Amino acid sequence: MPQLVFMHGPGAGAYSDAYYYQLKHFPDCVAPTLRGHLEGSPCPDVARYTEWVRGWLWALGVREAECEDLRLTWRRSLGQT
Repeated sequence: MPQLVFMHGPGAGAYSDAYYYQLKHFPDCVAPTLRGHLEGSPCPDVARYTEWVRGWLWALGVREAECEDLRLTWRRSLGQT
C-alpha cells in the first residue's frame, strides 16, 4: 500500500504545518517541509525539488507514495533510476 504524503506549495502555508490536522487524522502519513521554506537554500527548479522529495521519502523507507496537495494527487513508485 502506498505511503500517504501531504505536499505543501508556496500558497499552502509554505511548510508542513499547513497539514497539521491531516497529520493528526492520518497518523501514519508524512509531510515534508521542503528545502528552502523554513531553512536551507531553495532548490533551483521543480526537477531538483522532485529529486529532493524522492530522496527524503527514500530515507524514510518509503518506496511507493500517494502524494496529496491542495491542487493535485499523484502516485508514483519511488524506485531508483
